[in-house]
Amino acid sequence: MGIAPMMSVSYQKKLFDEVARNLAGILSTQRNRFTLARQEGAWQTHMYLLAPDEVTKEVGASSAVASFWGPASKGDLPTKFHALLGMEPQEERHLLDHVRTLSGCRVIEPSELTPEIFHYSTVLTTSELAVLVHPPRVDLPGIQCMYEPIPPFRVPVDAAGRLHLGHLVWGEDGEAKEQRFGFDPETIAHTMIVGATRSGKTVGAERLLVNWVNQPPARVVVHERDGSLAETEVPYGAFVLDWKRTWRAIHHHVQPASRFGFVSLWDPEMGFKYNPLRVPSGVPFAMHRDRFAETIALAFSLGLRGKGIIREALGRLYSARMPVHWVRPGTDPLQVATVAEVPELSRFVGMTDLYQEVVRMAEDAGKDSRGGASRRDGIEVVRNRLQYWAPGEPLARIYVADVAEEELERDPVKRERCNAGELCVEGAVHLEELFSGHKVVCAEG
Repeated sequence: MGIAPMMSVSYQKKLFDEVARNLAGILSTQRNRFTLARQEGAWQTHMYLLAPDEVTKEVGASSAVASFWGPASKGDLPTKFHALLGMEPQEERHLLDHVRTLSGCRVIEPSELTPEIFHYSTVLTTSELAVLVHPPRVDLPGIQCMYEPIPPFRVPVDAAGRLHLGHLVWGEDGEAKEQRFGFDPETIAHTMIVGATRSGKTVGAERLLVNWVNQPPARVVVHERDGSLAETEVPYGAFVLDWKRTWRAIHHHVQPASRFGFVSLWDPEMGFKYNPLRVPSGVPFAMHRDRFAETIALAFSLGLRGKGIIREALGRLYSARMPVHWVRPGTDPLQVATVAEVPELSRFVGMTDLYQEVVRMAEDAGKDSRGGASRRDGIEVVRNRLQYWAPGEPLARIYVADVAEEELERDPVKRERCNAGELCVEGAVHLEELFSGHKVVCAEG
């Protein structure tokens, strides 16, 4: 028996079986789809068919699929169809309410239950939906193109509404008919226009908007602050967020021309000053703070941690005490308040202030060893996303806050920022003020 130095080497290899590999592939594909949906948007889609019995349901389902993909048998149906027969009363009402809510019927009707769309709908990305609404045009393995005349455009008999979009097209020769197609303003709710590139989405949307804003004013009943009711005329308006920078052409069709307003959300030389942190009148400041934090977190994919950091930074800014007489002349100059107490003071808080507050939070987190690396990393990610509004950046001259004149006299830093166009004296507007003096606004991004 003896004792000698020993060294042990172990080797471990993990193998995935076929089932686990398929599952991993499905999860990876779903993750990629969700990432793409977060970038370009996603849509809840559904196809339904109400039938009196099981036989009619199967025949109708096969016909619906064959009308798009060609002949199909019962086993080839890609969409699951539900029959109302044999269902519990509550489930039957739930499914009917879902169909009623998302149907193509243009009559506005109340919903008895909360529609749970995820139970009966399929999530499609924008690209997938654009492919789905256009029949296949190229022969590929498993896909057979069917070359047929232009399908007839079936519309309700009352489709010649006041919002004129165009004329119907004859399916055999492609010539336009005399029959008009359009909607009435009272029947328009949420509208989505989808299609392939250069299929006429923008032109159709512009035509719809021009007809909309040029309608005679609608008579509505307004609840006054004293509780009384008053009837007044309200013109049809529109707010266009234009990322393609093509919608400015609609100003030629808005009558009178003074109703049209144009602003740029990307070019500071055009002189537009906008403060998204200003709390709109009638909106609780806490609701505005939470919605803004959620919007920024979604826009920059910051997640719940980023949303919490932005909410914390806004809470610090809104908790600062400022003189009340800045927004309420005649008040005691020594009286101070927070945004929670006087929401009008939020006009003095801007995006550059938010960026600088996050920078201070990052510096404090670096000094505090108890905060942990996770919090420091999260704050650093938010700071990187908000750097577009750092002092000296072009967007810092568009998304600006107001500054009191007495602050300019005693604070040289704010005076320098005001001279650089990053602060203004009672000049930054909120979205609700864009409609002051005109009712059609095109914001070019």
